[in-house]
Amino acid sequence: MDKDEVVVGEFIPKEDNVKQVFKKTKLNNTITGMFKNANIPVHEEKFDWSDVTNIYTEIATGIVNISLEFNNAIATLVASNKFEKDVELIAVVNTFKNDLLEFANVLEVIKDKIGDYSGEINNEDELALNIEIFNDLAALYDKFRSVIQPHMLEVTERIIMLNSQPKEEVNVH
Repeated sequence: MDKDEVVVGEFIPKEDNVKQVFKKTKLNNTITGMFKNANIPVHEEKFDWSDVTNIYTEIATGIVNISLEFNNAIATLVASNKFEKDVELIAVVNTFKNDLLEFANVLEVIKDKIGDYSGEINNEDELALNIEIFNDLAALYDKFRSVIQPHMLEVTERIIMLNSQPKEEVNVH
């Protein structure tokens, strides 16, 4: 028997025994040893890159879809000759565009971190990078929602307001 293994039944969780476990071995070795000695299979969880690549794809798709929806709404306003007269809406559109470009740039940096990683995570360094990327994506998504949603609401309200006004004639000279 390995010196770090514990036989089921020998480990009695008295205060001194618990202190010794933390001093002499790692707790996970003790737990693994107990399961091994009891002939209970230990499930090792495998991690892979699919979660972060799927989240990346979802966020990238969301940015593209929102950009297209926004562009279509603005194109409708431009065609109705109402857009050029709303200075505040033009400012919101420019801010929205700049924010989307910033999100796209941050997403590109995250994509570079993902690089060619795919399949199963092979070591602790890959796992640490995977978790870092996951956290970067989560932060980006939260920021995206908190920044973009108010723009979308404001633009939607302005579009409704402008569309409820009568269409003006355009003089071409």
